Amino acid sequence: MSCCTPSSPSERWQVSCCCSDLNALKFPDDWPPTAPLRLRGGAPSSDRPGNPQDIVTVLHNARVVTVSQSTSTPQRASAIAVRRDGTIAAVGDDEHVLALAGEGAKRVDLDGKAVLPGFIDPHTHPTALIEDPLQIVDMFACPTKSDVLATIRKAHESESDPLKPIGFQGFNHSMQSPDASFVTRKELDAISLKRPIIIVHNTWHSVILNSAYFALVGVDDTTPDFPNGGLLEKDSEGRLNGRCHESCVDLFVSHLQRPSPSVLAGLLHQVLKEKFARKGITTVGDVGAGGDAHNVIELYRSVWNGQGLPVRVLFHPNILQRRSPTEFVELAVSQGAVQASPGEPYWYPLTLPNDGGDPTREDFAGHLFALGGIKFLSDASGQGRTAYVTEHYSDEETNYGFLNFTPNEIEDNMHRIKNAGLSPVVHAIGDHAIDLVVKSMHDVWGLAKDPYGADRPDRWADKGRWRLRVDHVTVSREDQYPKMKEIGALPSFMSSFFYWIGDFCYDKVFGPKLKERMCTWGTAKRFGIPFNVHSDAPVVPPQPIKDIQLLTDRKTDSGRSYNAETETVAVNDAIKAVTYNSALALGAEKLVGSIEVGKYADFVVLSGDPTQCDISKGEIGKLNIVETWIAGERRIW
Repeated sequence: MSCCTPSSPSERWQVSCCCSDLNALKFPDDWPPTAPLRLRGGAPSSDRPGNPQDIVTVLHNARVVTVSQSTSTPQRASAIAVRRDGTIAAVGDDEHVLALAGEGAKRVDLDGKAVLPGFIDPHTHPTALIEDPLQIVDMFACPTKSDVLATIRKAHESESDPLKPIGFQGFNHSMQSPDASFVTRKELDAISLKRPIIIVHNTWHSVILNSAYFALVGVDDTTPDFPNGGLLEKDSEGRLNGRCHESCVDLFVSHLQRPSPSVLAGLLHQVLKEKFARKGITTVGDVGAGGDAHNVIELYRSVWNGQGLPVRVLFHPNILQRRSPTEFVELAVSQGAVQASPGEPYWYPLTLPNDGGDPTREDFAGHLFALGGIKFLSDASGQGRTAYVTEHYSDEETNYGFLNFTPNEIEDNMHRIKNAGLSPVVHAIGDHAIDLVVKSMHDVWGLAKDPYGADRPDRWADKGRWRLRVDHVTVSREDQYPKMKEIGALPSFMSSFFYWIGDFCYDKVFGPKLKERMCTWGTAKRFGIPFNVHSDAPVVPPQPIKDIQLLTDRKTDSGRSYNAETETVAVNDAIKAVTYNSALALGAEKLVGSIEVGKYADFVVLSGDPTQCDISKGEIGKLNIVETWIAGERRIW
């Protein structure tokens, strides 16, 4: 027997793989089966084609990549028919689909442009992208640390009230400092000793304060660290150096004066439209947004009541926002943010509209907004050298990062999330954190009968399937993927991080072994795991088109490439990662993520077909978003 073949499934949890012979490992068959990519004519796929008055729009003369998961819908098509309720009525060739529509149906000639399912970003922080009260000092607005400090000084001098706190976000030491140094308390004090000043690092894992802000929040050199990773960094003499981590971030930012709810709603609408819908993203996972969950849900409701939600949103509160996951369910039900049957306090995912209803306006809950799972952060930041790893950080022989929760607390979080009828979305960047997260998922949920499929041993009746998400997976080991597969866990890679910050982490952060294991989506694919990718905005900007290119060539912003021979995937797998697989992670794959009959008519129209692009020339990443459609309505063009 190979050293990599345990004698029983449970034994695999006591041993580690010591070779890369995938053939020696025995796993269930890969799921789901993928039909070959081909252009197929003939009659369209449709479950009720007999009522032409129900079809209001037909898109035709297009190159449709359906990402279909069923044999009843072709992988390639040229036309799509959309019903009045915003769902797809038919998919096929022009002749047959156009024949289904009545005279009153709108016909949209796409002149040979490519149509893909609307992109999905399953892990983002839209409310953290709002520029009030935190002004933006990211690498695009302020290329260098000197620019950052100059912007802060200008804002300080422009504010007439000398004691009003001011805040900034987006600073990234790895991108804006030639020596990768942080802004310091001393540098902020040089701008003002009286005005409180705070900078939020673009990862939202740390903040930098001046002396006046420390006084505002009541923290001094004698203050102990806060729970859940709330480290207050101090110098060799025990004085605060300005940097504070994890649970300190939201706590300290909350001291800034926020705009009125109506102003915030307008700003959030703008963020969802410009940062997401304009990038072809039609569904987002708002994961662990800052502030109290009650306020966040009310904010989304205000957007819906006002200008309307430009994209679909699944909200995943952070476990620290309220101590009991059950409270989230009760809160969401009481605010009308989820639909629930009497006596059953379980969440319902996105739902299809009622027949004849307006899919964009009828209900706040279900069509455009839903409660997702519960997020918590097992460890901290990779580029901040605080993620929990098994190999020490480069040039720091005693630094292995840290956990935000003890191993027992991680498992307790899993139990509480499961008992509330919700799914876990767990931030795990370092490989040691991934070990603990996956083991606790195994201990709480058990092995999957059919990984990623319809049945789990203890899923609740008719409430959909559990989603065990391991998010970020920045550095991982090959032996961890069989364990993820056995329990049906879904790794979600922060691909844009690799594009923008991969060089820095490879050269200056991770040790010699782990740096070769950054963002190993090729390994996930080889093990038959339907991985997905996300932006984690505002850490890096959403860029699904560039993500598709990146997954196929692994080239960073500088043009360097890492382990392309083993970790790239085919373009169809890359497209699937930003569409269907992301829907799967959100529990919404029956509604969005592919162009199939009965699903929402959420599309993105591109200037070219990514499946026909030359990957070696970076042609996919140069494609443009032409239009974004949600529920059969053209939202961006």
